[in-house]
Amino acid sequence: MEHIIGYLNKDADDFPDADTFVLQWSGHGARHTGDWCLDEGGRITLDDVMGVWANSRAKARRCILMLVLDSCFSGRWVELARERGLHDVVVQAACASGEITYDDLFSPLIG
Repeated sequence: MEHIIGYLNKDADDFPDADTFVLQWSGHGARHTGDWCLDEGGRITLDDVMGVWANSRAKARRCILMLVLDSCFSGRWVELARERGLHDVVVQAACASGEITYDDLFSPLIG
């Protein structure tokens, strides 16, 4: 989370003209929640990210947060963002909340 905190605060200071901040997750997503599953066994939840966002200088500047999620069950975060009315957060998911993503599906097509 330290990297996310730094990005949404220090980078907001360093790039005053920026109006959109993008967080991208490409990894494992937890069934039913879409939470980001970390290699060391922990998880990052939407609440974790929104807690950092709520207290960030980027949000204070009225920027937009875009979450680009390439993980199984990532559509759950889309549903949660919609349910919570997160008007300054955009979530793009690789699949619906009950679906998994497939590695290497298009690899044969791109050589």
